[in-house]
Amino acid sequence: MDCTETVNWTAAIIFRTRSRNSIGLTDFLARLWKQTSDFGAFLDPVADKLMVATALLLLVSLGRTYVIFAIIIIGREITISAFEGMDGANGQTEQRCRCHDRQI
Repeated sequence: MDCTETVNWTAAIIFRTRSRNSIGLTDFLARLWKQTSDFGAFLDPVADKLMVATALLLLVSLGRTYVIFAIIIIGREITISAFEGMDGANGQTEQRCRCHDRQI
């Protein structure tokens, strides 16, 4: 691994860690101050899925993974979102703790 590649990986790790920490902080503050909305509840999972899709597409473009793997993972994310949307339309939603996936 050369110096440029080390810098790229370090920058990627720092960016991912900072973005995840800022998301966690905003989630915590919104719940603490009871500043939630239906739009925010919809947009939060969508933003997470877009971040995963973007990372996968970047990995494919860099030749770090195969296109089929990205298609499978992105397809899985879309399928899960569709099922969650159907549950919400039927009134079967339940709030979950994102960090431990437990019902609260």
